[in-house]
Amino acid sequence: MRSFRLFAEREDAERFIEGLLQGGFHPELRTTGQVFDVTFTAGVERETHVMLPVEEFVKAEVWLEQQTTASHGDMPPDHYLTGFTDVELREVVRDADAWAPHDRAWARTLLKKRGRSIDDDEVSRIRAERLEDLRRPEKAGTGMLLAAILMVLFGGFVGIVIGWSMRYARKTLPDGGRMFRYTEADRRTGTYIMIAGSFLLVATFMLLFGQGHR
Repeated sequence: MRSFRLFAEREDAERFIEGLLQGGFHPELRTTGQVFDVTFTAGVERETHVMLPVEEFVKAEVWLEQQTTASHGDMPPDHYLTGFTDVELREVVRDADAWAPHDRAWARTLLKKRGRSIDDDEVSRIRAERLEDLRRPEKAGTGMLLAAILMVLFGGFVGIVIGWSMRYARKTLPDGGRMFRYTEADRRTGTYIMIAGSFLLVATFMLLFGQGHR
């Protein structure tokens, strides 16, 4: 089971689960405790996850798009998607994990009206291409590396935490798969930062402890 959707309110998650159950899927509700993200890219006090078996991710996205066509009806004429370019609308369709199902369905409708329609095979292709792009590990930012080094030099512990994040942080892909977030080179750097931070932290404690007993 992997996290399929994240909700701020438990009631919203429960309603979402009811719909998935009607579609023949096997969701579960899971609430996590406080989350601390040392990369400072996310973080909420409570997270309510709708979990799904990995093999149901893609089918669930397709089913949600089909359902939204019936439940949301026609797109309002003043909807913000009407101001999107053709390229931007294709990105909405492609990035299934970033947009609501009705947005994706309406984006396809707009493209069709503009004579730029994309069929199901092309949708599958562009989503597969994006998935391959997401499978490429990220480079840790220069700011993150500098922060880790400075924290190691001026205290150790926070630097160790950042190093640990660089080494072990993972990301969840739209198909439910999980992989290490950062490149192998950055993960090695994270290991070195953890080692250096641990050494300096121990040395600092020994120095302070030794001075206290003189």
